[in-house]
Order: sequence, then C-alpha cells, then structure tokens
Amino acid sequence: MLPVEPVRGVFSGARCCAGANGRDRLEANFIGSSLQSKRAPVCKIIMHSFSELADSCTTFTLSALREANNRTIDMLQTSGATNLVKTLQMIQLQKAVLAVGLFSIFEADLQTSLGCKNGFKKVKEILNSKGRADLKERFEDLYLAINALKHGRGSSYDALVAKAEQLPFRVKMPNESFFFEGDVSEVDTLIEVNDAFVQLCGNMISEVSQAIR
Repeated sequence: MLPVEPVRGVFSGARCCAGANGRDRLEANFIGSSLQSKRAPVCKIIMHSFSELADSCTTFTLSALREANNRTIDMLQTSGATNLVKTLQMIQLQKAVLAVGLFSIFEADLQTSLGCKNGFKKVKEILNSKGRADLKERFEDLYLAINALKHGRGSSYDALVAKAEQLPFRVKMPNESFFFEGDVSEVDTLIEVNDAFVQLCGNMISEVSQAIR
C-alpha cells in the first residue's frame, strides 16, 4: 500500500466523479498541493452540525414539494387524472416522512454527541437541569407526535389527545376520520403534517441543539 500523508494546500472546491455501485462521490481539489502523483490524497472534511443540515434540508424539501404541489394543482384544472391525485397524496406523505426522518436521525446524532444510549432521555435531563421546562415540554409534545406518526394509536397518541387544544399542531381525534372532508390530497395520519408542522420539527431540532450546548 502506498504511504499516505495529509494534503497541504488550499481547498479550491470539489468535483463529482462516478463512484462504485452507481453512487457518485465528491473529490476535493487543492491548490498548491504538496502531494506527489503516486501518493494517495487524504483530506479531512469538516462536517456541518446536524441541526444546520436539518434546517437546510427542511427548507429545501418543503420548497421543492410546494412547487410540485402547485404544478399538480394547475394540471388538475384541466384533468382529473388519478395519477395527479396520487401525486398530491405522495407530496403530503413525503412531509410526514421528512418529519419522522429528521427526528429519528436527530436521536441517533444525540447518542453520538452526548455519549449516551438514549439521546432524547438525556436531552430532557439536560433541559431540566438548565431550568428549560418550557422547551422540554414542547420537545416532548413533538416527540409524542412523531411516535404517533410512526406507531399509530397508543400511549403517545393518547397523551396528545388529552392536551390537543393546547398543542401548536392538530391531532386527529378518536371520533374523526379525516382532517378536512373532501380534501383529495389528505393521507391517513394521526397528526396533520403540513408545512408548519415540518418547520416546527426543524426549529425544535435547532432550538434544542442550542440549549444543550
């Protein structure tokens, strides 16, 4: 194996190259590199914090979904094709997938950053110790909502129903079959996952990340 040494030079960007298994990779470009042609380049890429990436991901995805939703609604003005209705439902489902995914990966990130087995439990302990009971309660409410989205009816859902009028998002009540009668884009979830809910999840990740530093 050829010897490896760190790259010395100024980072000047990256280029996309075809990688193995059909996946693309980014190769870093350096100006004034001290590497010789036979030596394998090694560069340390500084990772952005998860909360920063989550915020960017939320903004980007919601914008793309909003554009797709508007295009589909425009097409529905002249066509009642089933695939257009399914597209609207897909867009709504994607928002739920985004919210659940963000919180799930956030939990894994907390395990690493806090060095614990239960990231959310540790977060609540830290918030308690810092006197942030208000943030802890809002965090728990969203945690319960994500659980209800993932697992359906159960203890998390019951806890949300008990305080539904105090929540900043809408919970489907036990006697309700849908949130908006006649809305063909609606998908069957216990939490109304609209743009505001997804943004609420993203904001919570940022706020909690700041509070536990």
